[in-house]
Amino acid sequence: RTSTAAIDSLRQAVFANPDNIALIQLLSQIQADSGRVDDAARTLRESVLKLEPENKNAAAELQVKLGDIYAESNRNNE
Repeated sequence: RTSTAAIDSLRQAVFANPDNIALIQLLSQIQADSGRVDDAARTLRESVLKLEPENKNAAAELQVKLGDIYAESNRNNE
């Protein structure tokens, strides 16, 4: 329940600040830590698509985070 509330709050914060890489990374990490690896991956992928045209460095940073989350979850094939 606590993680769901935290995820919902962070999701709202990311919606209000879609360029805030730290918030996006925090949201995805909490999602992954809560066992929602697919949600974390979706959060990161959607953010990468939004950021890539204007901020390739931020998009690359989020792609690295996606790889980290997959590695932490032993989903190396993805």
